[in-house]
Amino acid sequence: MKPLTFMPLLLGLLVSCGGKVDEESETTAEVTYANDPTGSESPEANGLSLGERLAAHFRYTSDFAAEDKLFLTFDMKNLANWSDTSRPEALAKLGAVTGLTTVNAETLSQWYMDRVTYLYPDNSSEFDIGLIIPAEQGVYRTSFSSGAANGVAALNISASLFQILAQNQDQGVDGLQFLFDGDYLPFRSTHEGIVKIGPNLFSPDDTQEEGQQVGTGYRLVKSLFRLNVLMHEARHSDGNTAAGSFGFAHVLCPDDGSVASELVGLSACDKFANGAYNVGGQVISALIGICDKDCSPADTGGLDAARIDVLSRILVDDVPENYGDGTPEAALPTIDTSAYSILE
Repeated sequence: MKPLTFMPLLLGLLVSCGGKVDEESETTAEVTYANDPTGSESPEANGLSLGERLAAHFRYTSDFAAEDKLFLTFDMKNLANWSDTSRPEALAKLGAVTGLTTVNAETLSQWYMDRVTYLYPDNSSEFDIGLIIPAEQGVYRTSFSSGAANGVAALNISASLFQILAQNQDQGVDGLQFLFDGDYLPFRSTHEGIVKIGPNLFSPDDTQEEGQQVGTGYRLVKSLFRLNVLMHEARHSDGNTAAGSFGFAHVLCPDDGSVASELVGLSACDKFANGAYNVGGQVISALIGICDKDCSPADTGGLDAARIDVLSRILVDDVPENYGDGTPEAALPTIDTSAYSILE
């Protein structure tokens, strides 16, 4: 068998100097969720509230830090309880870049769940996969380097897996599996949503205690920053090769004075106006109502800087003519490998 090809497309959010917002923490008992002073939620037709559906949707590896999972659960709770409609222009803009006709907690949560499911900690440079080769009735187990670059807060590797499959189809590879907590699961689409969460999404000086310098507003600001990152990564599950939008991959930032000097030469800019950076930036603008009651200007200062930073990385005018096609590649067929052998 010929050597297999591995040239993965790694898509993450690079946090530039000055653009990172420090992280807050929270405990389940103490936290006050945005726009939900009672903690109650309206039941949906299926018997589960939006918050419950969000909590049930995501799958975390067993080695995902409990504290980090708590932070992300807090973020999903805030998203589920977000109900601000006082910023129609910001909502319309977020709808335009995401393709949503109506933007509210329900539609944006579903948009996110459609694109992200599996969450891994970014604590290893290797990601284990199985390449399915029907002609040999076997699965070739291997791995590829998937560690985030320095400064990356999160990394969507779904497009990387699809790309690896495409690169090896001429060698008889017709399907792919990925390792999740000891089990090899079928990979069918970039919308499987496989995301690594890097340590740069969180701050090393986080505390579970709410002190004088860490109030509710501070926590909500940090939650909104994380939501910007998470939605950014979700966009990387979209796009297709024919339209040149596959994975909404970042491009090298040019040395023409249009971006911050520290970004020049890095894959930290977007050639599409509805790419990952604009999605994240518009999330901040549209969901800032999460902060209305509890956040001071001091709380939101760093968040404003983060929004300006990500929007500055878009290399084209923010108009529909510069939007990329978000339609993902066609879903892959499921191949029954129960009788297949493991190839060496």
